[in-house]
Amino acid sequence: MTTRARTEAWSSATLREEKFWPIDLFTRSLTLLVANKLGVFEQLAGGPRPLVDIATNSGADLKGMRILLDALVVLEYLKKTGELYENENDTTLYMTKGSREYIGTRLLHIYDGLDRWLRLEDLVRHGQKYKYRLPEFHKTPAEQKKRTREFTIGLSESSRSTAALVAKMLDLRGVKDLLDVGGGAGTYSIEFVRKQPKLRAVVFELPIPARVAREQAKAAGLEKRIRVEIGDFLSHNLGKQVYDAVFLSNIIHNLSADDNRRLLEKAWVSLRSGGRIIVKDMMPNDRRDGPYYPLIFALTMLMFTDSGDTYSEAEVRRWLKEIGFVRLSRKTVIRGENSILIGWKK
Repeated sequence: MTTRARTEAWSSATLREEKFWPIDLFTRSLTLLVANKLGVFEQLAGGPRPLVDIATNSGADLKGMRILLDALVVLEYLKKTGELYENENDTTLYMTKGSREYIGTRLLHIYDGLDRWLRLEDLVRHGQKYKYRLPEFHKTPAEQKKRTREFTIGLSESSRSTAALVAKMLDLRGVKDLLDVGGGAGTYSIEFVRKQPKLRAVVFELPIPARVAREQAKAAGLEKRIRVEIGDFLSHNLGKQVYDAVFLSNIIHNLSADDNRRLLEKAWVSLRSGGRIIVKDMMPNDRRDGPYYPLIFALTMLMFTDSGDTYSEAEVRRWLKEIGFVRLSRKTVIRGENSILIGWKK
């Protein structure tokens, strides 16, 4: 083979690897998810430990745990010194309970939902309702409640830093009453009332997330300024001219276009004259060929919702304009991932 031929072959191989690098990402993801499930990172929160201790405390096979730990080392979640393993600094920050940046509960929920991803072909072929044939929909009510609570807490873990960023970004001066629709654990409302001393917030949620929101508001010492109301925003009204702002964070991607329009109409009714709606979500461009994250996330909606999708900024703007919102403006929260649209009621 000539030098030129070898160079062309190498270039082709390099391009191939770059193009198809996600092929083995599921192995990396599973390594992290299984380690979290087995409590590896929690065991190492107190410092370095030998393999035999970690395997014994996890109830795991010695060889299996050794292979898992060594993989975690090469993936830079752990460090290894001699026969001892310990957490990397970032691992301690994100993967050990008690840390403000802890995301372990969120990862447990992701691990629990892997069955759906393995049925992606069926969902693409047969549609979103096919998911009801999966085993998880035959769990007991107690198991379903536990899953919902873990999901709510997990979302709170992963949204704390974004909520703080959004609270800094939004000018809520003059807003006295804010409705947080589908506000989950109240993470955004907590940041909003911390930033604005005169603001009162209402988190409108289903019973299990509502319970978590009350717990978090109390833990933050804000239970007097954050009220939690139980309800289904698709079937219940949101009030009439009682709020200065309505906030919807990552709500519209769970719903169909028709349900979104009906929800935004309810928000319009609930706002006082001069009030504003704030819609935060993952919005692909109008051609639906980017950015990466909103389009990949649409697959998650195919897996986990009856009719959800990701919607472009143009689609959301059209809904808002048709309902009557004016002076629409946009803010970028995380480039390529999250945006905010703000509209005003005359």
